[in-house]
Amino acid sequence: MSPVYACDQSAILKILLHSAKYPAASVNGVLLGRAKSDTRTVEIVDAVPLLHSFLSLAPALETALVQVSSYAKQQQDLELVGYYHANARFNDTDLGTSARKVADKLYSNNDAACTLLLDSSKLRSCLQKKTGEFLHLYLKDEGGRNWVKSPMDSSSLKYDSGSVLSVFLQMCTEGRHTKLSDFDDHLNDLSRDWRNENLLS
Repeated sequence: MSPVYACDQSAILKILLHSAKYPAASVNGVLLGRAKSDTRTVEIVDAVPLLHSFLSLAPALETALVQVSSYAKQQQDLELVGYYHANARFNDTDLGTSARKVADKLYSNNDAACTLLLDSSKLRSCLQKKTGEFLHLYLKDEGGRNWVKSPMDSSSLKYDSGSVLSVFLQMCTEGRHTKLSDFDDHLNDLSRDWRNENLLS
């Protein structure tokens, strides 16, 4: 039986803001959280935006993962519990080869790791309705070989979409998405904080 992935609002907001800052690019990042074996729940409490160009560029990605892993250990024993990805093309809901490779790397260190794919077309519809599901959950199959998409109405992924969408719209109105920094931004300007500790406050 697969674990339930419970996402805090802050993690989802950072995914959405990352995608909003770079709407013409694919973006990715990692999910931080805790796996609770007693309840078979993985709590996703934060998201760290990584790249918005050359998503599979090995040196930048390796450097980012080392730093994020070190940061996670300093934050109340958090660990890397997943990967998120948003495609540049509006109707593209495929987890491509480069995305799968990064997700595989995280899974090799944590077999509870999941992958979240932002569905841009669903997100547009959800923003109009102020509710609805816009994230695809991918989990490894029983053999650990392939990433398999869970149904969107699956109980395996839990988050308050209505509340998230409302806050996201407000933050975009305030231009908060332009203040987000991913690891790409940090490499270009070391003063940019990829942790985004004050972004949501």
